[in-house]
Amino acid sequence: MTLSHSHKCFPSAEEAGVEVWERLADLERRSLLAEQARQLAHRMRTPLNVIELICETLQIELQHEQNKAERLDSVLDAVARLSTTLTDTVKSNRFTPGPARAADAVELAAQLVRLHGGEVDGVIAAGPWPRVMIDPKAFEAAILHALRLIGVGGQPRPRPILQCEVVDGVLKVRLAANGVARAPAGMLNRDSLMALAAERVARDSGGKLALDEGAVTFLLPVAED
Repeated sequence: MTLSHSHKCFPSAEEAGVEVWERLADLERRSLLAEQARQLAHRMRTPLNVIELICETLQIELQHEQNKAERLDSVLDAVARLSTTLTDTVKSNRFTPGPARAADAVELAAQLVRLHGGEVDGVIAAGPWPRVMIDPKAFEAAILHALRLIGVGGQPRPRPILQCEVVDGVLKVRLAANGVARAPAGMLNRDSLMALAAERVARDSGGKLALDEGAVTFLLPVAED
């Protein structure tokens, strides 16, 4: 890949049209909504299961007391409806359910970094980079979340830095902010929806996400030829 071709593929913030920013905003929004639905379902499952277990136990103990047994039936029906609603909510907010495929994660990351004012020539010149198994749209959303986590898009406006390397069959895609010693207070929170969504994408790709001082790193296994 030549640098001139890369610049054509990677528009700058000034070159990008409204459609580009709207598409990216929609990616972020849908990714966060999907993660929010998953987290809600996860937190509700355990108490619902406990309620269901208690009710079923009480049903056995109160099988000869029809009125109480009927009330327990109503509780169990309500639990079942809540469980179904949670499942439907997760399904309705599912984000890019398509299968992962071998894709150029560095190219996708570089495109978004340049769009946010970062410099990517060095990374592109060091290529070509090996492909990894990812859902491209989900990975784009994860990169956008990572940029937000390091403060890109906020005030002051730091420039993102993209660093990539391959170590022992693992592609490391590291995002940091130029001129910022560390991310703004509270930004690099592993429990935030952005971090959870980005971590899920890395995990679904067989890798993991690392958060450190002012940087977010995707560690993704290289796809087999």
